[in-house]
Amino acid sequence: MFFGTFYKGQWLAVATWSSAAFHIKDRDQFIGWTPEQCRRRLPLLANNSRLLVMPDCHYYNLISRFMKLMLARLSEDWQQRWGHPLALVETFVDPRYYPGTAYKVSGWSHLGKTAGWKRDADDFYEKNDAPKQV
Repeated sequence: MFFGTFYKGQWLAVATWSSAAFHIKDRDQFIGWTPEQCRRRLPLLANNSRLLVMPDCHYYNLISRFMKLMLARLSEDWQQRWGHPLALVETFVDPRYYPGTAYKVSGWSHLGKTAGWKRDADDFYEKNDAPKQV
């Protein structure tokens, strides 16, 4: 699912949402679901797979405003598209490249980190020793 915001004909920020990651230990412990509940309820979670603020955009509170408006309608849009609402959203931040400021100023909670695996076309998952922040 795609969201974007623009002003005076120029894109300011875009975000994409996708299905949640299958198993993230820190997230699953935070939620408190059993493995069976997690398997059944995983569709109720969505992943903010991309968030981009255009580099030449310098508007005060742009990202927190964009996140607030986007999150206010995300579950309803998800319901219309896939037939069920969302209970929670997640994202992953690579601390080697980004501090996660957009999520911090938007009130997201830091739950921990991943185990350091990445998707790989040949082997499906591959250890990369670069855990992401959850």
